Amino acid sequence: MFYLKLKFSHDWDDIVIIRNFIITILSRKITNYDEAYRVALVASELMENACRYSTIGGASIELEQGINETHIEFRIKNITKEENIKEFEKIFHIINTGSAGEAYKEMMLRVINRNDETISQLGLARIRYEGQSEISYEIESDLEPLLKGSERIDSQKQRILCVKSKMSIIPKKIGEAHGI
Repeated sequence: MFYLKLKFSHDWDDIVIIRNFIITILSRKITNYDEAYRVALVASELMENACRYSTIGGASIELEQGINETHIEFRIKNITKEENIKEFEKIFHIINTGSAGEAYKEMMLRVINRNDETISQLGLARIRYEGQSEISYEIESDLEPLLKGSERIDSQKQRILCVKSKMSIIPKKIGEAHGI
């Protein structure tokens, strides 16, 4: 069994630190390095989205693996504006329609055919395709700041977005894990 919960601010340097921490701890305790890297890729993409679309109050990431389970689950929470959620829902629908490969290809074509230089929005498609991960989301009603000392949340304009990801991993065999 493995459970990790971290809270972080909108500091992009934190993403690199947390990604490297995830690779280190998972490759030592849970799975091999390649699998840990794939898990960290998904975590990194989700954390980048949380930083990019958060308004206030920080973000949190949770990783969990149950006893004798061959998958790991993520939950990334961030506080964002209503209009960001509406845009997220449109992209999410594209990404979860059809096969992961087709959704990734469709998102790539959207980027290529766009005339502006806005954000690519490829991250969620990449998670599903390259990370071989299931993704879902929910909008939470508990609007407490995710970091202590953050300002209060305006419940009329903001929501907590929780993106969930579940991916299979190859667990280490008994006696294979190394101590930290």
